[in-house]
Amino acid sequence: MAPLNYPTYKDRYDNDSRAFLYYVRGKLNDQYHSTTVSSRQVAVTLDFQSIAADVVPCFQRSGTGEGYFMPDGRGCWRATNPKYHTQIIVEGDKAQNGRLKPLIRLIKAWNLANGNHLRSFHVELLVYKMWTNNIGSIWPQVVSSTLSALSSWVNRESAKYRGETLSDTAHCATLNL
Repeated sequence: MAPLNYPTYKDRYDNDSRAFLYYVRGKLNDQYHSTTVSSRQVAVTLDFQSIAADVVPCFQRSGTGEGYFMPDGRGCWRATNPKYHTQIIVEGDKAQNGRLKPLIRLIKAWNLANGNHLRSFHVELLVYKMWTNNIGSIWPQVVSSTLSALSSWVNRESAKYRGETLSDTAHCATLNL
């Protein structure tokens, strides 16, 4: 993430994260000449031939909590809080005696091998939510139960953990930083 100074960009980009993304891309093109906007419209991709790097332009949140506002892929802004998300996974792993993170890695590998339909972030949070109380001791059963539950939880539960949405499909709210 690349936190930027919000007041500098407020008037022009408060209601249009997509235009802001293209602005950042233009500035990066001045130096790198080979950038693209990601297919999900949330980052600018720098292609260095041997490696690609995503730059997510964002504004630091103030007053209402930690974290950042970042483009949401629809031209609006989405709140995200990486420190909080890391904290709940670490605490969940401790509560499960170190068994949550290996399960998350296994489900991520399964997801990658099966079309990569879920974002890594969503896998982490859905597995965390499912096994908040007790992972269980029979590993094949745990993996099977997780895979069975993921498909029904994807649309329903992931919205709770994406962070505060600053827009709906009809209107973009201002950031009010």
